[in-house]
Amino acid sequence: MMGERISVIIPVYNVENYIEMCLESVIHQTYTNLQIILIDDGSSDRSGMICDRYQEKDPRIQVIHQINSGVSNARNKGLTLVKGSYVTFCDADDWIEPDMYEYLYGLLQQSECNIASCGARKESTESKVVVRSSKDKVLHMNKKEAIAAFHLRKDMNEWIVTKLFEKSVISGLLFDESLRVCEDYVFGCDAIEKSIGVVCGTEIKYHYIQRKSSVSNHGYTEEFEKGLTAMEKYIDKYMKQYPDKKKDILAKYMLENMGILTAMIKGNCIDRQRVRNVRKYIKDNLWTYVFTKGVSLYLKGSAIVICLNFELFAYIYRHLKRFN
Repeated sequence: MMGERISVIIPVYNVENYIEMCLESVIHQTYTNLQIILIDDGSSDRSGMICDRYQEKDPRIQVIHQINSGVSNARNKGLTLVKGSYVTFCDADDWIEPDMYEYLYGLLQQSECNIASCGARKESTESKVVVRSSKDKVLHMNKKEAIAAFHLRKDMNEWIVTKLFEKSVISGLLFDESLRVCEDYVFGCDAIEKSIGVVCGTEIKYHYIQRKSSVSNHGYTEEFEKGLTAMEKYIDKYMKQYPDKKKDILAKYMLENMGILTAMIKGNCIDRQRVRNVRKYIKDNLWTYVFTKGVSLYLKGSAIVICLNFELFAYIYRHLKRFN
């Protein structure tokens, strides 16, 4: 399929065992009018060489090698090189369905929106979890509805890699290079605020491979606190701006607070004072959360157990090995 050009930005860092599967899934898209921008972020393995090899055999691929500066810096570098009318992102250790970009482009052509979103499947050695998309029908959301859905995760997930952006929507936007947690959230909020609306499809097109070396699996660090602080500014703003969507917006902040606790459990680094503070916040907002439509029973149950007994929650979490 040939339509307007789509620029695909892929940061690459030490993923030699995964990068070929990713690139094969991108270069063999049914939507062929692509600009594929690979930012090799100072890889010390064979990742950069593999990128160069693909560049030699596919003229749509452009490779940039730079010193290691982090995924946000790499994405920002990619944004300076965009030539397409539409922009999307992919992580180099993930892969996508053959028609993902045709599907997202089609959603935009059939709507008045300028951001399209699809579903994803989060995969690890322990489990495969569907990350939300619209379940029954394609949804066209205005800005307020999209902000609410972005936070509630009922009809739209918060990952930017499942989105196709009209270039004008993200013109002037950059990823916050000071963040390693919640940087996607901040960028996504800023993009939605500039948009006309978001169209959410029903299909699962993105496969997110959860590796043990990812930031989210390293346990609790100050990076989580930085991310939460950045998020708080948006949460406060939206709860004032959209009071009728307060429950939906609160759901995201509750989830991130629970994420602080699960990160501590994963890393076996329990900060008791921080646990007390987080549990107090969850307790104060528990019944609002429990009666919020669209929050899974698993998450509601987790919040209740946290309030009752943190040690019990930690025991259950370690033994179930559930990731949500």
